[in-house]
Amino acid sequence: MFNIITNLPNHLKVTISAWVARGIIAFTNLIAIRFLLPYLGTESYAVYLVLLSFTSWCALTDFGIGTALQNYISEFRVKKLDYQPYINSAFQIIILFTAIAFILSFLLYHPIQSFILKKYISLLNLQTINVVLASLILLILVGVVNISTKIYYALHKGTVPNILTSIAYIISFCAMLVIVNTQSESNKILKIIICYTLPQILLIGFLFAKIFKNSIVEIFKINRDILRNLFARAVGFGGLGVTWLLVYESDYFIMAKTVGPEDIAVYSIFMKIFLAALGINGCLLTAAWPVFAELYHSGQTEEVKIKLKRYLTFGILLLTSVIILSFCFKSFIFSFLLSGINYNLSYTFFLLSIVYFSIRLFNDTYATFLQSVNSLKILFVYVSVQACICIILQYALSIKYGINGIILGLLISYVLVGAWLAPYKSYKLLKSK
Repeated sequence: MFNIITNLPNHLKVTISAWVARGIIAFTNLIAIRFLLPYLGTESYAVYLVLLSFTSWCALTDFGIGTALQNYISEFRVKKLDYQPYINSAFQIIILFTAIAFILSFLLYHPIQSFILKKYISLLNLQTINVVLASLILLILVGVVNISTKIYYALHKGTVPNILTSIAYIISFCAMLVIVNTQSESNKILKIIICYTLPQILLIGFLFAKIFKNSIVEIFKINRDILRNLFARAVGFGGLGVTWLLVYESDYFIMAKTVGPEDIAVYSIFMKIFLAALGINGCLLTAAWPVFAELYHSGQTEEVKIKLKRYLTFGILLLTSVIILSFCFKSFIFSFLLSGINYNLSYTFFLLSIVYFSIRLFNDTYATFLQSVNSLKILFVYVSVQACICIILQYALSIKYGINGIILGLLISYVLVGAWLAPYKSYKLLKSK
């Protein structure tokens, strides 16, 4: 058995370790709900979920520098060139962007609290520490240290951050149990946020320090050509990241204004299950990202096509199976995780989810390839259009149809834009190579 594992291609080893990590994350997140919901109460738990939805936004602190650096490392490995100067320059940019992110947090936390969390303002005012500002700062630090995972993936060492991430989530879960059992009434939400973020900051921060330890002594040595190259490529990834988050990560912000806290709690639990399945395929794509880049730059386009079809088939079968099983065990999920909530979740939610996630997989799979070869313009254009459609539809439809409206808004935006443009551009690019 050990020989089979050691003889696997490196990107599959990374994928397996990522699957294990995703499994641990999904399990701890779901089981934690059983303890957090009674401890926080429905309203505070809804606020906690909305605050955690800022995680991906705070990960944009580097504005694409980490992804740009990952692609440069993949290219330089093929060409056998030294990539350390790019790591040094990336570190300089990251320090600058982190400082800007902290300043923006101080400027924006009050508007965020007043606009997005207006329905929960009285609850937030009971906290002795501003939970919105503290959460933003902690989540920014999580986003910054996780830049190192992209570099480890580019170096085909993704198993290391995957293992440390698994350990971090286990520690987080144990820390949450300690907090819940103390039954302390002050700053409940912030305490749980700290439990969630601090282990990641410390453990993944170790990798960040290891990657950039040689860059500290070079902090004041400016290489304008490398900075220009990194900025030019990073802006594309950063801009694309913003538009994608407007599609993927606006749901909780919209629900905070259009539906009740029970709707948010129910939506969160089933999305955690579905997104855990999507994440399994996502781990495969993340591990394959540098492989796509290296195959493409070495002219092996047929191998890229085979891998794209294989990952797509696997993803659709996996997600469809998970959503069907979730429907079959819906009663058990409610009794185990949502025992205090009486909620009628129809089969329509699950049907819409199957269609939505199947279409999203087409986009995600081919978009991963396009990003790995730095073909960003088409992605930025169509995702920007899709984001506008998605936000408008989610807001309007969720007022009328609740959480089904959220899924329906996502689904329609993909049908109109994302489902066909990424595959079309990918095959056009592969054909011309």
